[in-house]
Amino acid sequence: MNEHEHLLVELETAKAVAGDLTASLPSLIDPAMLTLRSKLPFTALSIREVLFYRVAHLATAAVALYERNDYLGGVILTRSVIETVALSSAVERALNRFLRVRNKEALHRYLMQVLLARGAPDAKYKPMNVTGLVDRLDERAPGFRDRYNAFSECVHPNWSGTFGTFARIDEGTKIVHLGVSEYSTTWGAGVHALTDALIEFQRIYDTLPALITAMNDYFEKDGA
Repeated sequence: MNEHEHLLVELETAKAVAGDLTASLPSLIDPAMLTLRSKLPFTALSIREVLFYRVAHLATAAVALYERNDYLGGVILTRSVIETVALSSAVERALNRFLRVRNKEALHRYLMQVLLARGAPDAKYKPMNVTGLVDRLDERAPGFRDRYNAFSECVHPNWSGTFGTFARIDEGTKIVHLGVSEYSTTWGAGVHALTDALIEFQRIYDTLPALITAMNDYFEKDGA
């Protein structure tokens, strides 16, 4: 299998995983499913599903870009998927931490920061340090930080996302050939990373219900 054929297989895998996620998107969150003695389980479930929608939509758009050889756009969206997976992993850790120490106030502040963070100067809840979240994700699944760093070079108008993507110098004639080709630094980049990110997100998404249920049971038995 040559490099191009391998890339097509990777793309089909990413497309299949993204399609499975999209097909499973819920249409509502019913608070009647959860305890009325605390808002925390409902908040956690809401975060789970909103992040699910974000990942599914970003991944679907990234696959569409990769399919038409727009690897720069695909890489930029894949970077956003990695950030969202890192945040989802942080939520998983926060729920596990709550089940160990039962600190309701700390969990409330954390979930509100996840749900309501804004970059405005007067925002009550500030965005988390996303690179720190990616570092924690990398501890569990090595390789995400290196990919994130490489993709960040494309998000910003640095060499990888400008000349490296859209230009190639003929060393003999010094003519600059413009456009995207297999010589571009971003050619083929991001497809495997997208698949890995989606698989890790699926693991987190499938893990959260048991944690939310345990939290819900705690409040039902012990009160708010």
